[in-house]
Amino acid sequence: MLLLVISVSARFEPYAMNGGSVVAVAGRGFAVVAADRMLVEGYSLRSSTDRLTVVGDACVACAGSQADSRGLVEVVCAEARRYEWLASRKLGAEAVAHLVALALYSRRGFPYLAQTVVAGCDGVYTFDSLGSFARVDAAATGAAQRILQPILDDLCADSRSDPDDALALVERAFQAALRRDVALGATLDVVVLRPSRPPEHRQLQLGG
Repeated sequence: MLLLVISVSARFEPYAMNGGSVVAVAGRGFAVVAADRMLVEGYSLRSSTDRLTVVGDACVACAGSQADSRGLVEVVCAEARRYEWLASRKLGAEAVAHLVALALYSRRGFPYLAQTVVAGCDGVYTFDSLGSFARVDAAATGAAQRILQPILDDLCADSRSDPDDALALVERAFQAALRRDVALGATLDVVVLRPSRPPEHRQLQLGG
């Protein structure tokens, strides 16, 4: 009797990196957050993904795995709504950053593959995969971070006094990245935050 044994190697791949890039700049009394809409799935590119979510007085932006990003944002939004219902006031950016940090840390055994930024009028908060975070004036994350961050570091100091200057900086940074990264979307979603004013949503089209 001939016994034929077929070895099948099935590797479990729980993560899917869907790309996307995010830039956030906090100025004197405002914050500007922008993200491209490109979703990468294997060899397919889709330009229909919203990566910006307003939570309280802050904006949460995620790149990376779309499923993990949505899962993380849903957890943070649920906790924020519960707090706002109990306290009858909105969360500030730092409080939202703490919620994101707790959500990331709660999944430290199986981390979210979500490159996350929280922005508000008091600063921009960046995170590692386990929830440690730092407050900065400007940050980039996602697929084009290596191109975007040096531009922010070089020019951010001159663009923190006026939202229009900050928006021009963000557009300039993405325009430079678009010339070098084929997977970067040419459509940007933008949220402008100001104290005591509703968030301002814009959409920008980048040139080729």
